[in-house]
Amino acid sequence: MVTLAISYLFAEMWFGILFAILVESVPMSVRSTTVGAFLFWMNNFGGNVPMFVEPVRKAYDYKTALAIFYAGFYLLSSLMFGMTVLFMGKKKLKNANIHTLAGIENGGFKNTELENSLKGFPSLENHL
Repeated sequence: MVTLAISYLFAEMWFGILFAILVESVPMSVRSTTVGAFLFWMNNFGGNVPMFVEPVRKAYDYKTALAIFYAGFYLLSSLMFGMTVLFMGKKKLKNANIHTLAGIENGGFKNTELENSLKGFPSLENHL
């Protein structure tokens, strides 16, 4: 039971990394669509895999079927992750001191709360 808990802890830790890489790999305009499509396909594929356990159990035994689908898919996913890391390569920074704000647009936001709350009151600038 303890080893299963440890395995589950590490098995679920990849979600944060996965979604961080996923949203940083696509343009800002399609990030939510990409996450939605990814979750749709992941849940449809992952949710239907248990129905394949029964035919494999009939051909072998239950222990072998679970080993194929549980441990086998862990191995397959780690190999796919490793291949993806090799293909992505390193991103070269032009200059580490330049801060770019690409994809961040705050022009539509303006702090008007203070302006609206002080209408009709004397100015605070004279008292500071």
